[in-house]
Amino acid sequence: MFAGKGWRMRTRQWLCCVAATLAGALILPAAEPASMDVKLTCESMQTPVCFTPGRVVGTQRGFRVQGNSGEVSTGDSQIMVCAVVNGTTRMMGIDQNGDGRIDAREMVKLNPGAEGSAPFLAKVASPGSQKPERVLMFSGVVLYGSPAVASFTGTCAPGVFYKGNVNGTVIRVYDDSCDGKITQNGKDAIFIGPSDCAQPLGRFHQIGNVLYEMKVSDDAASVTLTKEADTATGQVRCPLQGVAGLKSLVLTDAASGRAYDLVSAKALPAGDYRLSYGVISGGKDTIAIKPPPAKTAPVYTIKADSMNTLRLGPTIRIQFQAKYSQSTNELEVMPSMKIMGIGNEAYDLDGTAGLGQPSVTVLEGNKVIAKSTMEYG
Repeated sequence: MFAGKGWRMRTRQWLCCVAATLAGALILPAAEPASMDVKLTCESMQTPVCFTPGRVVGTQRGFRVQGNSGEVSTGDSQIMVCAVVNGTTRMMGIDQNGDGRIDAREMVKLNPGAEGSAPFLAKVASPGSQKPERVLMFSGVVLYGSPAVASFTGTCAPGVFYKGNVNGTVIRVYDDSCDGKITQNGKDAIFIGPSDCAQPLGRFHQIGNVLYEMKVSDDAASVTLTKEADTATGQVRCPLQGVAGLKSLVLTDAASGRAYDLVSAKALPAGDYRLSYGVISGGKDTIAIKPPPAKTAPVYTIKADSMNTLRLGPTIRIQFQAKYSQSTNELEVMPSMKIMGIGNEAYDLDGTAGLGQPSVTVLEGNKVIAKSTMEYG
């Protein structure tokens, strides 16, 4: 009888221990909420944005002014600009207060660089408008004759981004279209993490290892993120993924508003994608990967639960124009050329800032017939 009581006591004690252990095991970290709001703060850029779709593909606002003054369109307003050359000093002026003229306080010296230009920030007011002043980044090249300015060219881009933190991953939303507002139709951009290559801002992005649907507020003060549930994805491989120096390779699905960088995303939600742009960088040289015209651009269909191979990259082909003169036995090679990959994507070498001179080698089979370095002229 005493044994029975003891056994029952030990049984109760053992059950209590088991209950306590199970209770401890069930204390799990709080699950990430399905939806969350992230505050965005406006911050000025002290250095130019490295790569955005607008800059690489060429939709970022550029301007060319004949003479020493003119106007630049920034989407919602016209801004007066001017250029001055004094000896070896080149300066650019911006009508920052919107009064229709440019005084000495609104002039900025261009520090000589590889192209004789330098980026600078300017706070620009919109004349006759209730909109607040905007911080814009200008970069200009002043071409001068003797003694007056012949012309000057440059680009105008927003000088701020809207920064937030998503579970430890920094995001920066950017007005790539320079129209004074943030839209999610692929015309603006988003930097995710430390990358200096932006993606077209759409409705769906991968942040960290999570796929989110995003909604940026009209005033760009916050973004609402909702986790995608049970998204069917397919593995992606591409010959370019093994190229040294590949910084970015962005695919977009315009129909669904998705944009992903294959440098960080190895699997994509099922859909029909096109190449947005890419960047290969090594040392001082930069190669921009540009999509072919929309009418001829291939569509990459990503199938769920499959390995999808993209036709991008090698084999690389070069197209250029050449003219042979039989009378002088000379081959004239035009300096412009197209370097294209298997998906008709173009590889733009303009990012090298003209370093070095191109050389031409003429082959007959494997035999070198002639080889020469091209000269300007």
